[in-house]
Amino acid sequence: QKYGLTIREVCLNFALHHDEVDRVVVGVERPEQLQQNIEAIKENMPGDLMHELGSLPNVSERLLNPSAWKP
Repeated sequence: QKYGLTIREVCLNFALHHDEVDRVVVGVERPEQLQQNIEAIKENMPGDLMHELGSLPNVSERLLNPSAWKP
């Protein structure tokens, strides 16, 4: 709320504007979701927000990597 962005906008744009990310792949089930994702793309992200997100604690790769998940 502080930046007037939705969760979709924050998540998508953090990845798109992160220097260490080359590509962003999103999955959708309906054309409307693709349209919403396209509309969520912002030309710029507030620098303060990028800093806040970048300073979040690191998450274990085991949590982020589905191949490490146990059935």
